[in-house]
Amino acid sequence: ARAFGWVGRPGWEVLLGLALLVPAVIFLIGSYLGPTVWMVRTGAPRLARAVSGASPPGEPAEPGRTGFAAAVDEGFLGTVGFALSLVGWPLLAAVVLAPLIAYCAHRAGFPGRMLATVGLALPVVAFAPTAVASAWRTDRGGALTGALAGVGATGEVRAAYGLTTFGVTCAVAVLLHLAALRRRDAGGVPWRSFGLATAVAALATVAAALQEFTYPFVLTGGGPDRATATPLLAVFTTGLGPAVLPAAGACAMLLGLLAALGLGATVLLLRTGARLEVDPTLRSGDDQPGWDTGRVLAALATKVLVTVVLAVAGYALWPWLAALVAGTAPPPGAVSDATMFANTWLPSLAGTVIGVGAAAAAGYG
Repeated sequence: ARAFGWVGRPGWEVLLGLALLVPAVIFLIGSYLGPTVWMVRTGAPRLARAVSGASPPGEPAEPGRTGFAAAVDEGFLGTVGFALSLVGWPLLAAVVLAPLIAYCAHRAGFPGRMLATVGLALPVVAFAPTAVASAWRTDRGGALTGALAGVGATGEVRAAYGLTTFGVTCAVAVLLHLAALRRRDAGGVPWRSFGLATAVAALATVAAALQEFTYPFVLTGGGPDRATATPLLAVFTTGLGPAVLPAAGACAMLLGLLAALGLGATVLLLRTGARLEVDPTLRSGDDQPGWDTGRVLAALATKVLVTVVLAVAGYALWPWLAALVAGTAPPPGAVSDATMFANTWLPSLAGTVIGVGAAAAAGYG
């Protein structure tokens, strides 16, 4: 009871806290844990064929290789390598540029933090992966091919993914690092928290690239010859294309091993004792009363760095923003805007509201 902080709390608070955890636990079991266990249980007999080479009891032998062997034959390991090659620009934004912007903004005080958070909110608001990838393919495909002569489709996907996700990755990482710099006690930079923020940002960036689907699917369809396929795209094309379900299940299980990245982040958070705290009163951080040379330089550096990020994000997102403003006429037979909204934004919005609401209730509980 003492370990859970129940000592000294009224009984009704403990019961309320446990009750608020229930929705999140139900969603976790129903939408993640349950399907994962089902996939492992139903797929294990088929996947065992990769080891034993024999058919599961009661099932006829099937031609060809299945299970993990088929996953290797389908080039799954190569898809992991290509997905990791996507992280160049985003990783640069998350672990180099974002910490630098956050430090300068923190050193500049309240004006610097507002400039960083408000300015970098623009790439986040304007980011819509499918629309961005489609607009990039339509408006920048030919120009990009010429600019990247010799690198082919792989270079195009890397450039499109890296440049268009650069701004949103940097913005999220800056917020994470600014939160690490906020502290109750005055003093120097909390390097331990700052390093933790950098490590979590790096793990999240790599995890996002390994689970990427939209850009290779929209830009190249995973081709040519699966050169631009990612692990998630391999699961999709293997399972729904030629319908090699055992191989698709093996790819999905191998992709599930990437959960080690999430476990690594969890271990970091637990071992360092990281937590969110709310100051009892409004304050302006560690602002100094005057504007010394260091603070002025930090404010200027924040402005320059944020401008650079916005310039990169503006170039990358411009085809999508221009198409959004232009409002071209829909092709014949196109669905109405209301139908498109109902089939895309509304389900995402509902899932987000429910999921974030359950998570917030569980956190409070």
